[in-house]
Amino acid sequence: MNWIDLSGPKSEYVLSSRIRLARNLSDTPFPNRMSPEQADGVVSQVEGAVGKLTQPMRFIRLSDVADLDRDVLSEQQVISHEFAQAEGLGALACDEEQVCGIMINEEDHLRIQAILPGLQLDEAYAAASALDDGLEKEMKYAYDGRWGYLTSCPTNVGTGMRASVMLHLPGLEMTKNITGVLETATKIGLAVRGMFGEGSRLHGAIYQVSNQVSLGHSETEVIQTVKTVAEQIVEQERRVRDALQKSNPLWFADRIWRGVGALSSARIMRLKEFMQLISRLRLGAAMEVLPGISVKSVDRLMVEGQPGHIGKGISEDERNARDGLDVARANYMREKLKDNLSLM
Repeated sequence: MNWIDLSGPKSEYVLSSRIRLARNLSDTPFPNRMSPEQADGVVSQVEGAVGKLTQPMRFIRLSDVADLDRDVLSEQQVISHEFAQAEGLGALACDEEQVCGIMINEEDHLRIQAILPGLQLDEAYAAASALDDGLEKEMKYAYDGRWGYLTSCPTNVGTGMRASVMLHLPGLEMTKNITGVLETATKIGLAVRGMFGEGSRLHGAIYQVSNQVSLGHSETEVIQTVKTVAEQIVEQERRVRDALQKSNPLWFADRIWRGVGALSSARIMRLKEFMQLISRLRLGAAMEVLPGISVKSVDRLMVEGQPGHIGKGISEDERNARDGLDVARANYMREKLKDNLSLM
């Protein structure tokens, strides 16, 4: 879980940067039109290509992964939520640190990605591109001289690239400036989504900002646009945080410590409430209101508080009990805050 465990540039505001490349094989129908035999053939072909890469990668067939383990991989941003819920013949390849990965037979035959902590889009693209080049030596991609890489969704035709940054923007939310900021991003062709991408809810002041289309724009242009907008949003968030803290430091600290108090004492904690409270904890760590607590430690708690991670730590009977996950989440947070973060 490299993006969670390591810090990157501007990590007080940017959780992660991700590059995803959509690719399809030239001699096989898109996944939504494949037969089971063709889908299995794609998996076998990609497995063979992965085995020839200089970069060691673990190859896993999705049918061998339990439902809870799929949820965990989704929450760690290794696979998409849609892929975690998918049926059929899919597979996953990833390196040991989970920086680079490949989803096989998701919306496209291959979804190649690299994810890094903080604002590191250029570095993530370099990693994803190197993996893409290695695979293309062994397989023939569907490519058109006029339209570029051919993909299942028309918005990905062209470079096939989606560049995204995951931002934490509690200051802009508190001051109700977030709507204007995100509307501006949308007007210039960027998409704004929740923590887990398309269709996910906006909780905990976590926003993913990414390009919407790739046709007609080079990879460099897309990355520069997303990076420039992210830097502008980060600067606005920084100014708002500083102003809030300077104008009323006691109120600012009280907002954070009330969140700590709830996390430290709740007996039932719904996911939405958890995300709101952990957002305050992350803000407190970033602004040094909570001494000795790092932003990265809070990021790990944020991921470990998601349903899949919580479900993995309890029995089936506990998961099926009334409020089972919410009780387990509250218990887990109390224990973590007490023993690991020394807040009690």
